[in-house]
Amino acid sequence: MRVFNFHSEVISKYPGAGVHIFDRLMGIIHKLPLCTLVEGRAFVVHGGIDDSDPQETLDQLQQLGEEEMKSTLVTGSIIQNLLWSDPDMDTKGTRPNEMRAAGCYYGKDVVRTWLRGLGVTTLIRSHEVTPSGAWREDCGDGYDMYTVFSASDYPNYQGLNKAAVLRLNSTTNSTSKLGPPAVEVITLETQGEPAELDALQLHNKDALSDWIFRLKPELMDGFERASEDGVHVSGQAWADVM
Repeated sequence: MRVFNFHSEVISKYPGAGVHIFDRLMGIIHKLPLCTLVEGRAFVVHGGIDDSDPQETLDQLQQLGEEEMKSTLVTGSIIQNLLWSDPDMDTKGTRPNEMRAAGCYYGKDVVRTWLRGLGVTTLIRSHEVTPSGAWREDCGDGYDMYTVFSASDYPNYQGLNKAAVLRLNSTTNSTSKLGPPAVEVITLETQGEPAELDALQLHNKDALSDWIFRLKPELMDGFERASEDGVHVSGQAWADVM
């Protein structure tokens, strides 16, 4: 929370009481569930999963105390992997998540194993901006994964993404017991488009965001090669990579 400026924002907005408010907010956040099983149909988590046994992982989470729940940055911890991991559909198994320096990358095989172990068919996670608000990945054998992002124009009204939420509908009419649940993607209105932005500009904006999303792995590789410290790139280097 400090890294992403939430702490400084609270302090600046509530002078004199900011520290107390921030501590109370952190207390609330630490009591939120790290993951959810939805009616035996879907596993919902912020970041993702790892190659541990899913049922054993959930059992261990039930045993964690409140202080342990605050240890989100302990390398290799259950909590870190759930909050910081990302999918990489070209990966088999897992590998370190170098981009975030936390969590892991996991492949389709890990998704299938995890969901099979929990008796569900769909992984629902967030943690990454998607141009259209939600993105579905077929993981094979009747299992799938959704990445859903419910904040449009991220960050701070500067981005190009739409927002979305998911609704799990009844599967009464499903022809396959193992088939993915009926998931409806509901795209939300953006937080505000400038009035002068005409249809052509909107089309170009969507096309550009889709192009960037598709080429994300190549762009990230280029940024890493262009960075002198592994974190920052100059404006010229950014332009060259793009």
